[in-house]
Amino acid sequence: MNAALREMAKKAESRPFYLAASLRLYMDSEGMNEAALAKALGCKEDTLAEVRLCRAPRGEANEFQSDVDRIAAQFAIHATVLAEACRRGEVLRKMRESTTTDAGAYMAARDQEDPV
Repeated sequence: MNAALREMAKKAESRPFYLAASLRLYMDSEGMNEAALAKALGCKEDTLAEVRLCRAPRGEANEFQSDVDRIAAQFAIHATVLAEACRRGEVLRKMRESTTTDAGAYMAARDQEDPV
């Protein structure tokens, strides 16, 4: 596998624009490594690096499915597995963002005394 391509895919994990971000969260939630994800998607690990560098599917239902189908066809991977991984990854990312954002508000609320 091209080491530079794999390194780019690794860096893309921190940017939600790329599919790598959602796929990393999915892999972590399932306790998977790249080999296991490649097997689930029905591709080789070499192909997985290219898949991870794709733009993440758009959020609207019809656009999402169209984007997933296009990526799946381009790389000959399982669209249903890709869709599940993308959706779960997005949900996990939003939950993390929400938790981080809300943490300050919860801390401030605890700082106030209880009304008597």
